[in-house]
Amino acid sequence: MRLLAIALPFAALALCLPAAASQPLPTYDKVGLKWRKPPTVVDMARHYPVRAKALRIARGSADVACAAKDATGLLDCNVVSESPERVGFGASALSVMSRAKVEAVDGGDPTGRTFGFRLKFGTWGGADLPASFQPGPGLNWSRFPTMGKWSMSGQDKFETFSADFDCTARASGRLNCTSTGGAAPRKFQAAAADAMARAKVMSADGAPVEGKRFNWTVSVQRQNWCSPGKEEIFQDDSTPAPIGRCFPSQVQVR
Repeated sequence: MRLLAIALPFAALALCLPAAASQPLPTYDKVGLKWRKPPTVVDMARHYPVRAKALRIARGSADVACAAKDATGLLDCNVVSESPERVGFGASALSVMSRAKVEAVDGGDPTGRTFGFRLKFGTWGGADLPASFQPGPGLNWSRFPTMGKWSMSGQDKFETFSADFDCTARASGRLNCTSTGGAAPRKFQAAAADAMARAKVMSADGAPVEGKRFNWTVSVQRQNWCSPGKEEIFQDDSTPAPIGRCFPSQVQVR
């Protein structure tokens, strides 16, 4: 599962990738694991490096190598690399992963299964997103279809709604999209259609995009109970309390 936060002003990306080219590690799904408790954008917002904020660094990433350390699925992770270096993204990634848990797809003991994971903190433009978040071969987003109009009403914590579209690009990069279904209420489908209507694509090589066709699924998971107009912060006991500001709670899943 790959997650892209779409709740502004903070955006975060957690991406499943080999930890580093020199030390390739399989993704968690390749070693028979799934998330029991995924790393969340809420934790990524809480743990954005203080030094990076002080230096006004708007984004960064860290690759970690993780292994399930016992049958509960808790993880033992080490930093493989971070970018930019020495501003805290590696330490922040370890803090985020300390709350995550995995479980074996086959119901067995996950202990010792090792995988690579990348967390990307901060605000990223559409063209900077990984391939799984791009519209198709040769195309990049110049304006990602964010779900700013979805209030999460009726969506439970960690529940995922999705809407499917068949899209054709116009010369301007804007899209003509037709709904082809999806597992979500009508209001979500309408918000997703609005997001697609506001999105734009561009060619990866500068070629014209008019007539380019692709299928796209807007798939959103709710990661906490923080809704527009509400405020939430996590205390040491992880209990939400009405103080501070609302952290991001919607993510797109791919």
